[in-house]
Amino acid sequence: KMVEIWQEVLGVQKIGITDNFFELGGHSLIVVQVINQISKQLGQTISFKIFFANPTIKELSKELKQSEYLDIPKAVEDESYPLTSSQNRFWILSQLEGGSLAYNMSAAVRFIGTVDYDKFEESFRLLIKRHEILRTYFKSNDQAEVRQFIIPTEQVSFSITQKSFLN
Repeated sequence: KMVEIWQEVLGVQKIGITDNFFELGGHSLIVVQVINQISKQLGQTISFKIFFANPTIKELSKELKQSEYLDIPKAVEDESYPLTSSQNRFWILSQLEGGSLAYNMSAAVRFIGTVDYDKFEESFRLLIKRHEILRTYFKSNDQAEVRQFIIPTEQVSFSITQKSFLN
């Protein structure tokens, strides 16, 4: 089963139990996917440290520990949600005079070649629909408490602007 997990996340057809995960194109972000799939499909777990020290299926199989996979439960839908302590700290810092925009990462991307703008825009729409954090904003409620508010998907106004550039 572990071979199937590696094949799926790495996109590699033939994997042997002594093949090195990182030599097959694996990296730390894919390790997260593998560990999650091992937990989900096999009911076992492994730490990042052990995975990196034992990057073959043969070695990892010896290190697996029994565990019970538990989904993180979805929060009950509400009008707003409390901030975590980290979010609250960032909110306070952002309200101070001269607050930093360091956590806002704006950028423009220039594509060269043919781009299917409809598919490109639809991809972003699906991403925004799936991840509530991309529709989340923070503001004070009627009790002057800063809260997280999530814009319903159908109220999101999103479009991609096409511009032509001369070389």
